[in-house]
Amino acid sequence: MKSAIGSGRPLFLAIVFTAVLEFLSPEALPAADYQVSGAGSAAVNGVYVESGTYNGRPRYVLSGTDFELRFNNWYYDRWEIWDTDWWETYYYTDDAGDTPPSTGWGVECCTALAPAPTVQSSTLVELASFVAEATEEGVLVKWETASEVETAGFNVWRSAAADGEYSKVNESLIPAEGGATQGASYSFLDASALEPGSTWFYKLEEVENSGASAMHGPVEVTVPAEDAESWGAPDSAEASSIADQDREISEGFNVFSMLLPPAAAITLWRRRRRKEEIQRGE
Repeated sequence: MKSAIGSGRPLFLAIVFTAVLEFLSPEALPAADYQVSGAGSAAVNGVYVESGTYNGRPRYVLSGTDFELRFNNWYYDRWEIWDTDWWETYYYTDDAGDTPPSTGWGVECCTALAPAPTVQSSTLVELASFVAEATEEGVLVKWETASEVETAGFNVWRSAAADGEYSKVNESLIPAEGGATQGASYSFLDASALEPGSTWFYKLEEVENSGASAMHGPVEVTVPAEDAESWGAPDSAEASSIADQDREISEGFNVFSMLLPPAAAITLWRRRRRKEEIQRGE
């Protein structure tokens, strides 16, 4: 049976310390979810999902339990697996790095919980880039990986809000093309995202051979407000410049065309017609 924390530290003081540290902590570092496995206490094993920050580092929780993976710098500078219900540390490591280490974990409270676990990032893809851009045909989603391990493929998800409900837009899994020592480049055209002025958010799902998956993103893109026929048309500054040139040409043509040799007059007329076509976006 688990015992309450032995230090006797008042609960309200701990809560105050936590609140102060959360307020003063620097911006959290980006991170992935983590798989804890091999722990002597089977209840600790599983995938810990990022949920807020603690002491300026990402905090991860094991769904359906009171366990969390977090960085503790109250009395130590270390990562630990903590029971929030009984206020006990189960496993810890003296590594004070930015992310939880894979090995080097120790047993904190009793040998009954041995052996200590290993902790691995649950996503096996190293993502080099992930962007979305509006085109005449739709939104082009592009991503590049630096390496891929046991990756089956990818899915692209879209939502009208960053924290809204996402829907998968690709019909079938986009097959992985990279490997452990090299990545690959990918692109997917979302032809259904053509509404002028609309803003979309995209997430990239990496699916592993085991069936596990991890999400990346979101990235944001806005479709231009003009309709599809205006793609490539001159902007306001360019159109104004064209109008000024056209006016000058028109005035010059009317005044001096009769004084020019026939070849020069034809050239001037052609230039005027071409400027009109450009102004109309032809």
